[in-house]
Amino acid sequence: MKSILVCDDHSLYRQALTSVVLLEWPGALVLEAETFPQAWELSEQGFCLCVCDLKMPGADPVRGVQKLMQQLSGSPLLIVTGSEEDDLMLALLNEGVSGFIGKQAKADAIIAAIRVVLAGERFVSSRLMSANHTASERRARETPEYKLSVQQIRVLRLVANGFTNKEIGQRLHLAPSTIKTHLEFAMRALEASNRFEAVRLAKHHSLI
Repeated sequence: MKSILVCDDHSLYRQALTSVVLLEWPGALVLEAETFPQAWELSEQGFCLCVCDLKMPGADPVRGVQKLMQQLSGSPLLIVTGSEEDDLMLALLNEGVSGFIGKQAKADAIIAAIRVVLAGERFVSSRLMSANHTASERRARETPEYKLSVQQIRVLRLVANGFTNKEIGQRLHLAPSTIKTHLEFAMRALEASNRFEAVRLAKHHSLI
């Protein structure tokens, strides 16, 4: 029996997603969450799949999705979103998200996306695939050894200029917790033990 976790803070859309799932898989066990903390708690039960809104109460998108993926222990995570923030979605793809589908998508498209990710494949739009290809080419030119996202490079540049996480967040219109996550990803990619070593290594390799 399939077990699917459906997460969205808008009750009507969450119920609509559940209805779509049950229409295709009548015997499925479907649980619902309306905040990231609820999703984290429920995900510990183990699911075949999680379908989740990108932006919900309780955490910023990066932190919320990152922790949810940890809790899911490798089960696919399909994001439903109205966002067109390519940098954010590409960063989440690099972290292991299985795919994205727009909130305006019809039921048959949602079912198709679910089938794709359940089969172990990724489901992304042609627009995002093109953006990913362009970003990969740019990183190959600019960062032959280290793969940093555009946003991570922006954050490191501001750290190099002496700004705090709060100040960087204000400049980039992001939550301080999101800035912290971008720094953690950058430090991991650069194999740095702290933010200042990450800046030093980024400068050494002409990344900033």
